[in-house]
Amino acid sequence: MTSKPVLTSLVGGLLIAILASAYFMSRPAVELPLAQAEPDPLAHERPAAPGSLEVQRLNSSEASFKLKEHRGDVLLLWFWTADCDPCWTEIKELVALARKYQRAGLQVRLINMDVDAEAIRRVVDLSPKILDGSGFEPKDLMLHDPTRKAAFELRVDTSPSTVLIDRAGRVASVGGGSMIWTQEEAQRMIEDLLAESASGDEAD
Repeated sequence: MTSKPVLTSLVGGLLIAILASAYFMSRPAVELPLAQAEPDPLAHERPAAPGSLEVQRLNSSEASFKLKEHRGDVLLLWFWTADCDPCWTEIKELVALARKYQRAGLQVRLINMDVDAEAIRRVVDLSPKILDGSGFEPKDLMLHDPTRKAAFELRVDTSPSTVLIDRAGRVASVGGGSMIWTQEEAQRMIEDLLAESASGDEAD
C-alpha cells in the first residue's frame, strides 16, 4: 500500500508537470537569436545560404524567386502551412514589417508548404484580402514550396519557421515557432541586420 507522503509527492509531481506543460503550450512566441547591437564580429562565420535556391510563386506563372538575385538585401523567408492558426495573425504582422523596411533593403517572402489542394485554395483565396491596402500583390510576397525542397536546403522542419539571410547571402538565423513581429526586440533584430553592409560589416 502506498504511504501518504509518497502519494502526496506523486500527486505534487504530476501537478507540476501539468502546469509546466500548460505554460509551454501557451507561450505566444519563440524568440529567434537577436542580432547584436554592435556589428557582429562573427558575421563572417555565418554559413552561406544555398545560392541555387529557387522557389516558385504561389498561383502565378511569373518567374520563380531566386535567392542569388537578392544579394545585397536582407531576406526574411517565412515558412508556414494553412493549418497553423496563429500563422494567419503573424502573416499580417510580416506584411506590415515588409512595408516598413522595404526601402531599407528588407525583402520578406511568405513560403507556403501545403500540398493539399483545399489548403492551397484557401491561401490563394485569402491572400488578396491579407495584402489589401499594403501596396503588395500576392506575386510580390507569396511563394509555394510544396516539395519542401527549399525548406530542406535551409534546414526548416516545422511550421512556422523563419530564416534570416544577411546582405552577404549568409544565414544569420533559423528559428522555429511563432514570432510577435510588432515587438521592439524583433524589429531591432531586423534593423541590426539592415545596418550591416554586404561584407558583413556595419554600413556607413
